[in-house]
Amino acid sequence: MQLEDFTIPSKVHVNWNTDMNKGIQHITPSGITNRVRRTPTNSALPDGEVITIVTNGANDEIAAQAALRLGQEGIPAKVVHGRYVTNSESHRLDETADGVSAFLILDPDYEGTATAASLPDISNKSKSTRTANKLRLDPAPADSLPPHRSTQSRVDRIVQTVRSFKQKDLPRQRVTPDAYNRFDSSGSGRDPISKEFRKRPEIGEQFELSEDLLQRELELVKAARLSEEVEAFFDVYSQVGARTRFLWQWCVHGAELTTISNVAPQWRRHVCDTKVLSIMLCVLLDDVADEQGNEPLLEALMKIIEGQPAPAMQNFSAKDRKTAEVTQYLSQIYESRISEYPLHDVYKRLLEFDLMQYFNTMRYSCLLNENLSLLNVTEHELYLPHAMHMMSFSTLDLMCTPEFDVHELGRFREAIWHAQCMGRVGNLLSTWEREIEQTDFTSGVFARAVIKGDLNVDQLNASDAPAIEAAILGGGHEQYFLNRWHEHRECLKTKLAEIHSVDLHGFVEAQERFFRMHLACRGAI
Repeated sequence: MQLEDFTIPSKVHVNWNTDMNKGIQHITPSGITNRVRRTPTNSALPDGEVITIVTNGANDEIAAQAALRLGQEGIPAKVVHGRYVTNSESHRLDETADGVSAFLILDPDYEGTATAASLPDISNKSKSTRTANKLRLDPAPADSLPPHRSTQSRVDRIVQTVRSFKQKDLPRQRVTPDAYNRFDSSGSGRDPISKEFRKRPEIGEQFELSEDLLQRELELVKAARLSEEVEAFFDVYSQVGARTRFLWQWCVHGAELTTISNVAPQWRRHVCDTKVLSIMLCVLLDDVADEQGNEPLLEALMKIIEGQPAPAMQNFSAKDRKTAEVTQYLSQIYESRISEYPLHDVYKRLLEFDLMQYFNTMRYSCLLNENLSLLNVTEHELYLPHAMHMMSFSTLDLMCTPEFDVHELGRFREAIWHAQCMGRVGNLLSTWEREIEQTDFTSGVFARAVIKGDLNVDQLNASDAPAIEAAILGGGHEQYFLNRWHEHRECLKTKLAEIHSVDLHGFVEAQERFFRMHLACRGAI
């Protein structure tokens, strides 16, 4: 079937085509610019089974939002209007029925309607249709919920109803053997990132992910130069740390890319170098939390960075004492640098709060690696994004951005939170295979595989690398987080119209490039 390209308006709105001869009436969530299926009268519906949500007009937009949510979960769904289902011409019944696994009827007065009369014929036409279900979406009392909460509640009910269908009635997107094309650090093609991610409907402007673009980001990382200051930090770090120069080139490029454009020009280079220094300190903590599982040393290092009195180190090994010494030296440089920023005093307490969230993430990682039974996706998405440091980095940016309107601070931090979650997805996709070798199972792909039953804690504890990798790739756990990246990207973009004192348009593009940076350097960072 040929697909036609057209643009759906950016605001939430549903347009019904009144000419029934032009094809099946799809409701598509607004804000999507992409290839959308428009079915000619002489064509079948898209290949593969789908859930069809039949609406009566009152719940069009709610049904559209639910279909989008289901699609993001890997459950193909479309929306048709009941008046089209009632059209009994044979070729249109063929179109409506083909590939449908189940119907969900949102008409509260479904029985006795023309729609109800038509469904048996549609079911007979469809080789794969197995069930028809109805869901009554009664209006909420006027004083019970605000409109947006009421809408969200109804969307949730539709999604939950579809999830509850028997497994045999629930279609899933199929992945063919050649549906993977992943990139190693040279861009030569080894690791499985689904091709479907490149082809899937995008929200907003098209996001492109190609080998050429990944290779471009890789070359920019390789070309990144460490400033004299960062070289000096690297020399000190290398006394105890084992990360290579390539990682710090990657960090330099990432810091330059994601620093907001409104930072005062005379401070921009300084801020970027401070961010790289911050990452060095965090890598020291991260390696202790994830690899050594040495909680006493982790707590001692965090106290040093927080500026608390130096803990007694006589009971630690010589190596641990050296790590503490390096941490203290680099931490003092960090504090000295940020104290110079024009708005340091304004945002000092906020920065301390941001760093506290990172320390909490390290404690959580330590707990996880001690007891893998704690693994779950909810807490991963709550704690682990802070390991990306983007909230604290944005606070450093604000310390050097005099023109920022503090009244926009809440909305600004909301935007940064979504960017941080996008960054976390890129990070986990680029590091989880290396982490198997290091027996570090804090990544979300492991948490989701355990929760979904594709892995168990015993397999992780045994470090059965082939079984673990097969479970991650076979269970679609990478794809889940790719979909989450898209969701956070859309949320970030909604903030563009709400924030005026800093330019977030370039920041969104920077986050997209930051994601490519991660994929281009899989296994090398």
